Amino acid sequence: MTHPPYRSQILSNLCIKVPQYELEGDGCSTKIIVNSIARFRLRLKSSYMTYQNSTVDSFSLSILDPYGHTIVVQRRSLSPDLLELTYQPMSVGEHRLSILFNNAIDRQVVIDVIPDEVNFPSKLKPFGPGLKRAIVGLPTEFYVDLNQTIHQNIHFRLEPSYQAEIDYEQQMATVRYVPLKEGPCPIYILENDKDITDSPFIAHVEKSLTLREKPRIRVVGLPKEIMLHRMVEFQVFIDNPFDDSSNLLNVEILTDDTHSPSISIRRRHRSSYVCSFIPITLGNHFISVDYAGIVAEYNPFNSQAIQEKDILLTGPAVKNACVPLNQPTHFSFSLKDCLTTNLNEKNSTYESGYSSNDEISSKSSLSSSSTDIQTSASEDENNYRVTITDGHGNIKPNVLIKEFYDTKNENNIRVDFTPDEQILYINISCTW
Repeated sequence: MTHPPYRSQILSNLCIKVPQYELEGDGCSTKIIVNSIARFRLRLKSSYMTYQNSTVDSFSLSILDPYGHTIVVQRRSLSPDLLELTYQPMSVGEHRLSILFNNAIDRQVVIDVIPDEVNFPSKLKPFGPGLKRAIVGLPTEFYVDLNQTIHQNIHFRLEPSYQAEIDYEQQMATVRYVPLKEGPCPIYILENDKDITDSPFIAHVEKSLTLREKPRIRVVGLPKEIMLHRMVEFQVFIDNPFDDSSNLLNVEILTDDTHSPSISIRRRHRSSYVCSFIPITLGNHFISVDYAGIVAEYNPFNSQAIQEKDILLTGPAVKNACVPLNQPTHFSFSLKDCLTTNLNEKNSTYESGYSSNDEISSKSSLSSSSTDIQTSASEDENNYRVTITDGHGNIKPNVLIKEFYDTKNENNIRVDFTPDEQILYINISCTW
C-alpha cells in the first residue's frame, strides 16, 4: 500500500511561504499598563491572501510573562484575513509575544508592561504637626518625603495661603502655612490630581493666644547615626513656654517601613523633656518635634539607623580575597571589644554581623560563625559563643578556639578552622 498523495501533501506544506501581514492596535505596542485589557489585530495583506489562498486560521499567538508563564489570549476571527486578539497582563515587566504560522515561530515582539501610575495606590506618607494641629496666627508646617514616589506630580490644597519648598538634595517637600481662623482645617494632598490615602487631612486649629514672645524649641543630643535596636535618647528645651500646661511636646517618627518606633516623652520640668525610642528598622528616620504645632529649629531631623558592629574580626579568613577550600585558616578578635559595656545596660547581647559571599577558591564562599567562650579576662564572667555553621545551619566540628596575649598585652581570641563547605557563616556574639 503506497501513500504518494500523502507525501506530496507534506512537501507542498513545506513550500508555503508565510503570507505578509501587519499588526494593528495598542495591544502590540511597546508600552502596556498592567491589569489593563489589551487588544490588537492581525491583518493579512490582500494581495498575498488572493495569491496563496491563506487565511488567519494558519496563525497562532502566545504571550509569556516575565516569569515564563503563558498568558491567556482570546482570539476572534473577524474575517478570513482579520484576526482579533485580547489579553490582560497581570505582571509588570517584559512580556514576549510570539507569532506562529503553521506552528512555526515567524516573529517575536517584546511588550513592556508598566505600572498604572494614575490608579496605582500612593506610597506617600506625609507627616508633621501641620497635618494635625495649629494655633491661629502662628506658623506651622508639614512634610512629604518625595523618595516614596516614582514621580513628583504633587499638589496641595488648603484654605490658608501656604508656601511650599522642596529640598532636592534631601528629596523633602516642606509646606508652611499660618491658619487664620479657629476650627477644622482640611488639607488636601494630591498625586496625579488624585487624593492620596487619608486625604484630606484635618488639622485642628485652636484660638489665638496672647504671647509675650513665641516659644522656641531646641533639640539637643539627637545623633545623625543611630544603632539598630539600641535606645536613642535626646533632650528638648522650650524657651518661653505657654502658661497653659495642656500644650505639650509632640514627637513623630517616619521610616521607610510601614511601622515606626514608639516614642517615650518624659517631662522633667516646665520647659524641658527627655525623649527616647528604639529603632527597629535600618535606614532613614525622619523625626519631627513640635510644641503645640510650632516646630523645632532645623525640623525635621534625619537620623540614619545602621547595624552595629562591636566586635572587629581580623586575620586571613576575613581579610583575604580568596580562602582556599580544605586548607586551614583563622580569624581573631579582641576581648576588649566585648568588655566595653554601657553601665546603664544589663543583660545586653551584641553581634558582629560579619558576612561574606565573595568568590573563594574552588567556588567556595565564607560567611559566618558565632562564638560563646567563657573567659576569666575580668572578674565578671563573660560568655562568648563561637560556632561555625554551614548553609543549612549545621554546626561544624573541629573548630579550635584559644586565648592568647599579643605584644600589647591585650587579651585576644583566635579561632582556627578548615573551610570544607562552599558556604560557611561567621557571626561573633557575646552576652553579659
